[in-house]
Amino acid sequence: MAGLMHDLIEVLEDQKECYEGLLTLAKYKTDSIVNREMEILEDVLKREQEFIGRSARLEKNREEILRDIANVLNIDFTSLTISNLIKRLDKTPEEQAKLTQVREELLDIIEEIKRQNEINEGLLNQSMEFIDFTLNAIQSMNTQPSSGYKDKGDDVEQQNISFFDAKQ
Repeated sequence: MAGLMHDLIEVLEDQKECYEGLLTLAKYKTDSIVNREMEILEDVLKREQEFIGRSARLEKNREEILRDIANVLNIDFTSLTISNLIKRLDKTPEEQAKLTQVREELLDIIEEIKRQNEINEGLLNQSMEFIDFTLNAIQSMNTQPSSGYKDKGDDVEQQNISFFDAKQ
């Protein structure tokens, strides 16, 4: 069991490191959006995909280790969470403390990533709204003014066509 706990803590620390990298990239993403540096943004997105792939592999490893721990403890894997495991480690306070620390650090980093991603989403939405506004303004400038009447004196309907029909 001690070996499994060591493996679990190691995988969680690797996940924490991976999420720290994702947080750094999310901050770079914010800067590149604000400064309209599309080449940098594209590079950040590529690197982000690499981190996401690594994170998925680590998550799979974590699940395998938790399955093994559940088998050793003779409990259902689906009911085994890190919090439950921490409670069960009352006889090994050192492992309990380390697991608690890594869990808290992971949760903090994940929460910070979530906040940073919300900022990025807001910035991207503002950029899209500005682009839509600008394109509509350009389009309306290209529309030829008319007198507003047909040959027989009937009103002329002008159609303004938006480049974007709906927000994505």
